[in-house]
Amino acid sequence: AGCTKIIDRAKDTRNNLAIAYYNRGIAYQNKGEHAKAIAEFNQSLKLNASDPASYRNRGYSYARTGEYDFAIDDYNQTIKLKPDYASIYYDRAWTYAGKDDHARALNDYNRAIELDKDNPDLFNDRGSSFAQLGDLDKALADFDKAISHNADHALGHANRGWVLAQRDKHEEAVVEYAEAIRIAPGN
Repeated sequence: AGCTKIIDRAKDTRNNLAIAYYNRGIAYQNKGEHAKAIAEFNQSLKLNASDPASYRNRGYSYARTGEYDFAIDDYNQTIKLKPDYASIYYDRAWTYAGKDDHARALNDYNRAIELDKDNPDLFNDRGSSFAQLGDLDKALADFDKAISHNADHALGHANRGWVLAQRDKHEEAVVEYAEAIRIAPGN
């Protein structure tokens, strides 16, 4: 409601209007209304073209709607504006993986890990890209790292189980799957 009042008044500074559009975009994004979120981020960027958060979040919404190339363009712009932001490399890696471009995804996962060495999701998702490329040794090593950073990383256990099953280590795989289910029984 506050964002809409500021926008409707249109008397605030350009920066305040940009923030209001951005915040309303986040609200739409949180509701899963990505087309509306993109429209709000567009308005925010018209008023403040140097805001990395607007590019990143518009890219996120583009990725969630399957517009991967637009998402990557926005992530590239975010990186130009904020090159040491680990999350943006993670977002772009996830988007490359969504395009089945796991080689590029690996490059971005590697950069994200350089910037954020303790994030288990980075290791887990990089492991998934290694698995997609057929490198099960590196995949397993990354799933192990994810679990070492967070013993309750359900997806890390499930992915580790998948690799073990691929190697015909079915009893070990069952243990990993059971652990994933224990951690996240509803998933």
